[in-house]
Amino acid sequence: MEDQTIKLQPSPDITFNQSKDFLKAYANHVLIQQSAFDVTLVFGEMDQSGGKTNVVEQHTSITLSWPEAKLLSFFLAANILGHEVEDGKIHIPKRTLPQPPPELTGEIAANPDAIAIRQAIIKLREQFLAEVSG
Repeated sequence: MEDQTIKLQPSPDITFNQSKDFLKAYANHVLIQQSAFDVTLVFGEMDQSGGKTNVVEQHTSITLSWPEAKLLSFFLAANILGHEVEDGKIHIPKRTLPQPPPELTGEIAANPDAIAIRQAIIKLREQFLAEVSG
């Protein structure tokens, strides 16, 4: 039987230095904006002072190329997996679960790409909900 061991290539030595204007911030809200060339993550915090429930104070925007965003999705998933193995499932409050995508209307309702994307998002959402509820 063939050896099934995965052999990872060593990473090149990288030195990380933080610039003097390095920023560290907390966020409990992320807005995602996209273009054909990149994706932007806009970070903020919910402002619940004075009974407010729908105000987000945005403070930081990071733009990534699509390849970097794809790599980020892998490394985030890997880190979440490791965290849940060590510390148990991450609880997602019901009120924050992703809603189903809206129905397609007008001209876009006949667009095969839009239909395929919507169906893929529905499937992705169903997989996510099964994972977090199980």
